[in-house]
Amino acid sequence: MPQLSALLTAIGHPELVPHELQQRYPHIAERIAERWGSDALTGYLDELIIMEQPGRQGFPPEVGQELMRLSIAWAALSGATADESDPWAGEPDMHTIPSAPTRFSATDSAPAGKHSSTVLHFGASRQASQERRDEQGWTALIRACHQGRTEEVARLLQQNASASACDSDGYQGLHWAALQGHVPVMALLLGHGINPNVRSDKGITPLMLAASRGEERACALLLREGAGVNAVSADGWSALHKAAANGHVGTVLRLLEFGASPLQANHAGKTALDLVPAEHARLAQLLDEASSACEREADWHGAVPFPKTATPHPAQRSSNG
Repeated sequence: MPQLSALLTAIGHPELVPHELQQRYPHIAERIAERWGSDALTGYLDELIIMEQPGRQGFPPEVGQELMRLSIAWAALSGATADESDPWAGEPDMHTIPSAPTRFSATDSAPAGKHSSTVLHFGASRQASQERRDEQGWTALIRACHQGRTEEVARLLQQNASASACDSDGYQGLHWAALQGHVPVMALLLGHGINPNVRSDKGITPLMLAASRGEERACALLLREGAGVNAVSADGWSALHKAAANGHVGTVLRLLEFGASPLQANHAGKTALDLVPAEHARLAQLLDEASSACEREADWHGAVPFPKTATPHPAQRSSNG
């Protein structure tokens, strides 16, 4: 019996065994089994589902569905024990924390006596814990954003945790919150000044991640806050490409409503229509009609309203992502 099958059966979840994945991609199944029980599995499953690597054509639909089921199950199973590794899980609520300062300027008067060094050490220790990173480069705030812990995110932001901290692949908390559809967390981060167009190392924006999962409310929030609907990643994929490739009809409609171009092609020359899975005939029809309407408009005005090939994103990331 493959290692992953044995593991899932042993923990009482044989229904999660990804038979197609094990048969077609045994090396991926082995890596999932190796990471099971560790924080590294969360990022690995999300990377597989995001399918962001240049040149990757994506998994067959049945394999993608198995990966999605595993990701959802792992999030539920790991969430039950997440507090054990959370450096702030044991902290009292904000209203019970003394109002002693954790930062001092040259004009601040430190508490007198032996307790002054204790207060300074407390502030430094808390800041160090907030910014401590795991093997993926995740801080406590990034983890809380991924898990949708709105109160935890609010507390960490109030305690001056860096909202723009990036993990080892350049993803910020807003990226992970958007991928998971945690709208309240996203609203907190955006209200804290985070750019809705922040990019990962490979040019992925939060909108692209939300669209890839079909998170319509997350997409709507980002678009209202100024997210670039036709922005592209390093391999030329837009949010519309991501939504179409994963068969998310509602998300495609929302993106088109905000001006997404059905004529825009990725670096492989594929438009959103070209990427629609064969079983999503209604979505293909919708994008075909949208493409025809754009072409008619182009003929009427004598110019194509959107470029056929997307402009690559800047090689250098901005200071906040």
